[in-house]
Amino acid sequence: MCSSDLPTIIRVSNNNFFNNLTAIFAPDNSFAEISDNNFTDNLNYAVVCRYSSPQIINNKITGHKIGIWCQNSASPQIINNFLTGNKEGIRVENLSAPKIWGNTLVGNQEKAISIKKFSSPPMAHNIISENKGYGVYIEKASPMMYNNLIKSNRVGILCKDFYRDFMIMRNNILD
Repeated sequence: MCSSDLPTIIRVSNNNFFNNLTAIFAPDNSFAEISDNNFTDNLNYAVVCRYSSPQIINNKITGHKIGIWCQNSASPQIINNFLTGNKEGIRVENLSAPKIWGNTLVGNQEKAISIKKFSSPPMAHNIISENKGYGVYIEKASPMMYNNLIKSNRVGILCKDFYRDFMIMRNNILD
């Protein structure tokens, strides 16, 4: 195998991103490790994943239209991030299946996590609390949700226009 045939791994660590339209765009078939960054007040998005599988780990994401947007068959690992003060914390759509694991989503405006358009993310061990709109919004999607703490949101979970069977079990959903 030639060196040009090897996959490229991009590491983005320990940075501060602010006042950009979009801080990081992970396009088609790219692999990136995005860890330990601060994303603050970028106009649209902190991280956009399209047809890609980055690892998004231990970041603080505050003040965006959408914190992390997974679209078009994206399958990133979204692990141990803190998302607050965004319009939407995490949006998953168009056949995407990110692993959403161990994140804290607190104080987002409309939706902490939005799952739409035939997506099927596994979600576990997340804290989804005190969001002004929906904790988890599901529309035409089939997530697997277990062992999450969903509390003190305007609406804990909204399931709209079922896509196929999905699993919501062993969560703590509190007022």
